[in-house]
Amino acid sequence: MNNYNSSKLEKMLGDKFGVEILNSIGLATAVIDREFNILWANNQYRKVQEEPERPIIGRKCYEVSFNSKVPCSEKICAVRRTFKTSKDSRGLKILKKGGQEKMGEILYVELPSKGRKIVQKESFSTLESVKAAFDVPSPVSGQILEVNQKLNQDPSLVNKDPYGEGWLVKVKIFEPSELDSLLTSSEYEKIVEKNQSS
Repeated sequence: MNNYNSSKLEKMLGDKFGVEILNSIGLATAVIDREFNILWANNQYRKVQEEPERPIIGRKCYEVSFNSKVPCSEKICAVRRTFKTSKDSRGLKILKKGGQEKMGEILYVELPSKGRKIVQKESFSTLESVKAAFDVPSPVSGQILEVNQKLNQDPSLVNKDPYGEGWLVKVKIFEPSELDSLLTSSEYEKIVEKNQSS
């Protein structure tokens, strides 16, 4: 995956204020808000984190990069200095303004391994689009029986045919009662329509 340019990241941020950070070789990229929460991270950034199996969106950048519960001191943290001055600092870019976050075309799908056990509401996959990266929570607890390898060659199937060729995984359900807490397709469509009209 190539890094997304600043204009696309600005659109993802909406009216939030963030900083785009890159590692020393410029491949691993993330967007951090004022509270050091990760709003977006590309696949390379996810791979270099301390615990790559954990969901990354919403976590603190220092927790991900240094496995620390304490923010870096301003003396050594270019991100903190950049937020303080509200100006580009040491190659970091200030990101602000932009529009409503939308997923857009899927460019990459991070698939889980076959046989992995998953828990309801916990992330099991990641979708990267032209606008942002999204963790995919599992609707049920269970074990992954099959993974759609076609998505490695054509991730856009998620957009083109989400209910057909664009499926992610097939799961053996551990707790059938969890199905009762899920929305029906008509209930979900009503929520989507309401959000689009608001």
